[in-house]
Amino acid sequence: MLFRRLDLSPEGEGGGGDAPMIRVEVDGKAVDVPLPAGYLTKVDVDAKYVPKGAHNDQMGRLRKDLDALKGLKPPEELLNDPEFKEKAVKSWGLNGATGEQFQEQLNRAKTDLFEREVKPRDVKLTKATQEIDTLRVKDLRGQIIQAAAALKVDDKFTRPPAKGADPLIFAMLRPLFDFDAEHREWFAKGPNGFAYSQQEGGAPYMPVMEFMTGWVGGDGKDFLRSQRQAGAEAEADGGVPGQVGKELRLTEAQIRDTAYFTRARVRAEKEGLTIVQV
Repeated sequence: MLFRRLDLSPEGEGGGGDAPMIRVEVDGKAVDVPLPAGYLTKVDVDAKYVPKGAHNDQMGRLRKDLDALKGLKPPEELLNDPEFKEKAVKSWGLNGATGEQFQEQLNRAKTDLFEREVKPRDVKLTKATQEIDTLRVKDLRGQIIQAAAALKVDDKFTRPPAKGADPLIFAMLRPLFDFDAEHREWFAKGPNGFAYSQQEGGAPYMPVMEFMTGWVGGDGKDFLRSQRQAGAEAEADGGVPGQVGKELRLTEAQIRDTAYFTRARVRAEKEGLTIVQV
């Protein structure tokens, strides 16, 4: 697959005596030919370019960060600002003094404020952050296990090997994901940040289900249940989608539909159901 550049400047890829070679099929035979001027291979596109959705998302974050810095002054500049000094003296109960005395009074006031207000809040914030991180990891664990079950990963990898232990599939794949506070969701890691989603709509990064679907079709294919086992189970239960007992049965098309699968996963978590592909 080739991609055409919109900017065909002299520095563009392809063409010329030093153009990279690509392999094409002519009359059933593989032939190496120079890459046409103005075109890129998929490998080059993946390595050098960012999808538009991800680019816009990252630029939006940068603009937000820059806007937050507008109007801020460094501490050294503030301490020499007469207006700031006047407000500090009134607000913090300081006495008018020389620059050195003012700095000493300000340091004492900062220390007192830190011990009285900031330190206790930091302790509470640290505890709350730890609790939130724990809940986020539980959410990722649930997403990976639900996706693995839906894609028919062998049960021995989705169940804890011992009491209190994590399922093997989660322990193995957990390092491949990161939480994005901007979208409040877990995404697969890529070479430079998050991996890009190939699906349209939603966030520009790859969610758990999309990653898992690709993984079981490649590196993770050896973790799938055997075809004989899967066929016997489908034959025994009739292979009918919908809720049956404590199972929420979905077709492959429903599982690959990210929006549909997300709603099904939320329902399964609320009702204590296990998602199974039929």
